[in-house]
Amino acid sequence: MENEKQPLEEQQTQTAEPALQEPETLESPAEETSLSASESSEQSPSPENQEEDLEDEEPQEPEYEKLFTLKYRIQLDDYYQFHLITGAPAVKKNKKRMTILGVIEVVVGLAFLLMLPYQESTGKMPFIIALLLVVMGAYGALYYRVFYHRTLRRVLKKQIAKTAYFKDDIRIDIYPNKFVEYNNSKSYETYWRTIKDVRYTDTLFMVMLTDTRCLLVPKGGLSQEDQDKFQAFLSQMAKNYEKPEMNV
Repeated sequence: MENEKQPLEEQQTQTAEPALQEPETLESPAEETSLSASESSEQSPSPENQEEDLEDEEPQEPEYEKLFTLKYRIQLDDYYQFHLITGAPAVKKNKKRMTILGVIEVVVGLAFLLMLPYQESTGKMPFIIALLLVVMGAYGALYYRVFYHRTLRRVLKKQIAKTAYFKDDIRIDIYPNKFVEYNNSKSYETYWRTIKDVRYTDTLFMVMLTDTRCLLVPKGGLSQEDQDKFQAFLSQMAKNYEKPEMNV
């Protein structure tokens, strides 16, 4: 491929995995719509058009031998850390907004409560409304500080329990130009040139496919040798394909 950097050489060591979201199934060439004999005779392009179509086609990826294989399983703590990292920008934004709205609701509710003794008797309803404002405001203002992490773990635990992707081992074959992920008798192929960036934490390798999809490889599921090999491969791959690397 003329416009792409040359992929890693076969001596280089390994790479990474998984996804917070289950990868989309690749379409098989056999599943593409084909024309019947009568349709092809009516719609077959002229030789000139065929030559133009061939020129427009992207060159096929070269075939490389597999470098190594990683095998692991994603645990709740791994999935939880992934969500904390990828959700951090939204949490920061929502935390500020909910804190401000919560404080306003608490102030308004307390103001109503303080004014009630000076008003004519109107029953219990104003008191109940003012009290609800205070409680709801306090909950909103404290949500991300007190309740968010506990709620997130509970939601993710339920998701893992009912999702087949997390119940079996994940196997990843690493090639110089791609990785192939195997899980639940399905396989998903991704080329390194299409990824977004590579991120590292103390416990995870994260190859970001998009902002929300990730090849997630827990370090705890790999031997130290595999960790070192995979780290070296990712660093070289990122340089070869000019992909950002970052510690998070």
